[in-house]
Amino acid sequence: AQLGDGSFVTSPVPVRTLLGASALDVTVGSTHACARSEGASSCWGRAESGQIGDGLRRNYTPLPVPVL
Repeated sequence: AQLGDGSFVTSPVPVRTLLGASALDVTVGSTHACARSEGASSCWGRAESGQIGDGLRRNYTPLPVPVL
């Protein structure tokens, strides 16, 4: 779920996320990642403690979601 491409697999090589825009910055935690693009930020991965930033707590999200 930390790849941001909607899959639940691991990858030894970089994959393209489903952001729909070019990322200007990317930051990663141990179980989640976030990217900033022109005018917006999105995160994906584990979110039990609210680390995704969309106001919800859930096990994980495999797709980038907008940060509130």
